[in-house]
This record gives sequence, C-alpha cells and structure tokens, in this order.
Amino acid sequence: MDEQGSNRKSDGRPILGFDSEELYKVFRGLDENIVMIPAHAWTPWFSVFGSKSGFDSLEECWGEMTPYIYAVETGLSSDPLMNRSLAQLDNVMLISNSDAHSPRNFGREANVFEIDESKLSYHEFIRILRERDTAAFKYTIEFFPEEGKYHLDGHAPCGFSCLPAETKRLKGRCPKCGGIITVGVMSRIADLATRPALPFPSNHVPYKSIVPLQEVIAESMGLATTAGTKVQAQYEKLIAEVGNEFYVLLDAPMVSITASSSLVIGQAIERMRAGQVAITPGYDGVYGKVKIFSDEEKKAQKKLL
Repeated sequence: MDEQGSNRKSDGRPILGFDSEELYKVFRGLDENIVMIPAHAWTPWFSVFGSKSGFDSLEECWGEMTPYIYAVETGLSSDPLMNRSLAQLDNVMLISNSDAHSPRNFGREANVFEIDESKLSYHEFIRILRERDTAAFKYTIEFFPEEGKYHLDGHAPCGFSCLPAETKRLKGRCPKCGGIITVGVMSRIADLATRPALPFPSNHVPYKSIVPLQEVIAESMGLATTAGTKVQAQYEKLIAEVGNEFYVLLDAPMVSITASSSLVIGQAIERMRAGQVAITPGYDGVYGKVKIFSDEEKKAQKKLL
C-alpha cells in the first residue's frame, strides 16, 4: 500500500491510492472470502454514489468486480425506501451499519438477523447477503434520514440549506456568500433515480426508523442536549430496568417504559414508533434536529415529569 502512495496514517481512516476495482482484485487474490461493501453510499465525500465521487453506478466504480458487491450500506442520510428509486440496486441487499466514532454511537443503525447459534459465523453472514436470504435477514434499524447530516443540499458556514430544485436554480452557489453548495443525499438520489420509490420486493428486507433514546429522553425533559446528568441517569435506569436501547425504542410495552421513566417519555417513544416526528433536515455536515413535541406541548409536559 505504501508503494502505491497510500497514506495509512491519515484522519484515522487510511487513504488508499487504489482504484476500487483493482483493490477488490487484490483482496480477492489474498482470500476469496473477503467481501467489500460500500459504506454510507450516498454521502458527498468518498462514497460510491456521493456527489463528489465521480461514479453514477456500481459498475463505474467496481467494473468486473461488481458481481461481488452483495450489499450496499445506505448511511444515516438515506433510508432503504429512498434507495428503492434505483433499479440498479434491485439485486443487492441494503444494510445499515453504524459509524463507530464513539461508544455512545455503537449500533445507532443496525442489521437484525435470525441465525441458528450453530451456524453463527462470518461465512453465514456473507452467505445471507450473497443469496439474499430474507428468511434470515429480518430487518434493518435506521435513523430517520432527515436527521443525517447530508440529507439536504446546503452550505454550513452560512447556515443555508435547500431542496434539490433550489440548488439547480441557484446554479450550485450559496445565495449568502457565493460559495459552492454541498450537494446532499436527496439530490443525488433524485439525479440517479430511474423510477419512483417502490414497495419492497421479496429479495429486500423491511426497516424500522428510530430516534436515539438519549435524544428522546432529552426532548421529553425539555433539555437542549443529551450530555447532562439527568438524561444519562434516566437512560441508565431504563436500560437497567426495561432492557437494551433497541428493545426500549422498538418493542418494550409502554407500561414498562412509563413505570421506569415518565408518561412523557412513554408518549415520545410511542410517537416515534408511529413516525410522528418533525425533523429539520441535516445538510453539509450539520445533523438534523428532531422534534417530537410542539412548543405548546413542551410547556405542558413539565407538569408530568
């Protein structure tokens, strides 16, 4: 890698001076069980479909190695339904992994499999993806895509964001400073879409959308940040008394949640499960902001805490 000009010490993530197709050939030459899966496929920087990647298809990126791309990771700023607009993704599985930048973010997006313990192995995971085994791959757990930090187009230094049509009208320039607008995920999907988003075919798995539990607790408590001791204490209490975060957010009975927290937190989780959230979309590296309660409800909810 060093001889090819790679920088293995850069940014915590090595920058490889390899063509993607050639790199995959190197890996397969080392061991045919090695599999490459494009991560956060739509984000602008260094992603297969990102606005700055230079690729409009898997084939343009991986060439003759494309048949070995068994899955695409959708990233925080898109969800599987958005990806269903591209016919070229019909024959790959859509997975959702979590960026592991800090322990609190481990598993914020995830893939749910049902595998017999006797078969649990790397090879079984790859088989499921390669054969598109939807009996074993149950569903993915997703952010609401608007919360991702590259959902819309925009220019963060000026606090400006916009929809794809506005970016085109502005000829890609920020109206406040004239700088270049970072083209986000919604725009790229619109550019490459070959059809309206379709219901899921049999070779795709469904998904469930969540808001991280600490964010739910913070809003329910009327707090602007998740970093305070009150949020952390309530989070730890729910985990200890009810179950892990995914169980609390997706499956736990409301009576158990409210008994371990409050009526307001229970109501917030109930709304999240129903998709009843309002989100100011993220753009150009700025995360979206989730609102589960209106301002009037936030004033009233303090009486219930």
